[in-house]
Amino acid sequence: MPCESLVAVPYRIDLDRRNELLRQPESGMGYQYLANAENTVVLNAEVVIEVDEIYDWFEWLMDLNSIENDNERQEKLEILVSYSDDLKTCESLSYQSYTRKQEKFIRYSAFSPDNRIRPNGSVLAGTFATTENDSSLVPSGLAAVARYALPNPAPAIYSTEITPPTGTAVLCGTSQPQTWAANHDVPGGGVEVRFQLELRPGTASPQSQIAER
Repeated sequence: MPCESLVAVPYRIDLDRRNELLRQPESGMGYQYLANAENTVVLNAEVVIEVDEIYDWFEWLMDLNSIENDNERQEKLEILVSYSDDLKTCESLSYQSYTRKQEKFIRYSAFSPDNRIRPNGSVLAGTFATTENDSSLVPSGLAAVARYALPNPAPAIYSTEITPPTGTAVLCGTSQPQTWAANHDVPGGGVEVRFQLELRPGTASPQSQIAER
């Protein structure tokens, strides 16, 4: 299905499709690429947008209340996350590991709430975060966008601390900028982990807020 039939302006998807996306792993921290719609990305499992034009909609992304449902387009949206060119950390630089005792991870998002973190503090399987060590290099939401090569240019000002049980399976690597990121001087290179299984309630702390820039 051509991308043009799915995205004219950014739009929200309904709860059923949102839940379908949340049952699948992320492509990176806070976003998922769609295999059936080239160049289309879904942010926070709810906002559909074309990657090449995402910077043109910066003000919309800063004011999420301006993004409305588009029933006509979302009816054409078949949810299928792409694994061929999204998980760069999983293709070459990744390795399987397990969490250590009281090891902490940080997840950044431009959204509140972050749909992959449940109100009870559980974390969905396939969710991305970074290590506590790497987060020391992230003083602001804009720094998070650059370091983790996030397609959403809106500052990722919301952070969530995640403390999984010892021995939790994680896939580790470094964020790899794609073509759109290189065009906007988004370097990437930050450490990323993906939790392979759902994490129990109480694992994630409530969101806190960091500086915008």
